[in-house]
Amino acid sequence: MEWFFPVMFLVSFAVVYVSLRKDTKGNSMTKKGFYKLLAFLVVIFLISFGAAYFIQ
Repeated sequence: MEWFFPVMFLVSFAVVYVSLRKDTKGNSMTKKGFYKLLAFLVVIFLISFGAAYFIQ
């Protein structure tokens, strides 16, 4: 279980980066990209909470 959270962080960072890379204009994020970022953060939180709660 010690390896789960660092690996999950790296994988989730890569997924968020790849999926939000196209939702920028110049140096700012579009509204669609912002909503995708919020959705990814919620999903990542739920996965990490579920893993910490159910896998003990």
